[in-house]
Amino acid sequence: ECGATSAVYTALERAASPCLAFFSRSAGVELVVAQRAAAAVLAAGVVASLVGLVMRRHVGDDGMACCATAPGNEAEEALLKLRGRRIAMLRGEAARLEGLLRSMGSGARKN
Repeated sequence: ECGATSAVYTALERAASPCLAFFSRSAGVELVVAQRAAAAVLAAGVVASLVGLVMRRHVGDDGMACCATAPGNEAEEALLKLRGRRIAMLRGEAARLEGLLRSMGSGARKN
């Protein structure tokens, strides 16, 4: 019997063991069992996080991970160079469009 959560018991003094009620008063779990289940869930989460950390340590972090990227990754270096060229191209295009906007604005004021 699970203590004060059981419908059989009406007073804490008559309870057999300390319990937690789940969803209803009659569905109780002993406190020790609930603590062990919570510890098991927490431990499984920590282990899953550590496994993910070890297995995905080669994934690029861009300065946002707790572990550095594996050195000598040619594919990532090529991607970074390509990204740099793309950024430079976009900056040039933005400067060209800003120049067009300035020339359109100055031409509209002359009329």
